[in-house]
Amino acid sequence: MDTSLLNSIITAISFVLFLGIIYWAYAGKNKKKFETIGRSLLEIDTDKTEK
Repeated sequence: MDTSLLNSIITAISFVLFLGIIYWAYAGKNKKKFETIGRSLLEIDTDKTEK
């Protein structure tokens, strides 16, 4: 197996994994969970500035 073929295979696998992560992050079932996490981070930040 030559190096360019191995690099192509690794690139293809990485691209498929990247697409899987993007799909997971934007899937409708995860939206509410991520919005809750995002809002909690903003609430933590505002708590620090009030003190």
